[in-house]
Amino acid sequence: MTHPNKNSQKLPNIQPRKPKKWQRFLLRTVLSILLPYLLSPPDISVYIYHITVALPS
Repeated sequence: MTHPNKNSQKLPNIQPRKPKKWQRFLLRTVLSILLPYLLSPPDISVYIYHITVALPS
């Protein structure tokens, strides 16, 4: 009578977790909003010509 080796047991079938529908929707929404800003070139041409500060007299 032979005993099965404990180390030779089958490992549970581990499948990658799929994101839920709301997570996929949220990720797609955030990417669609942020992606144009992340891919656009930096805006270096910021000029302030005149600042008027009105102080109460």
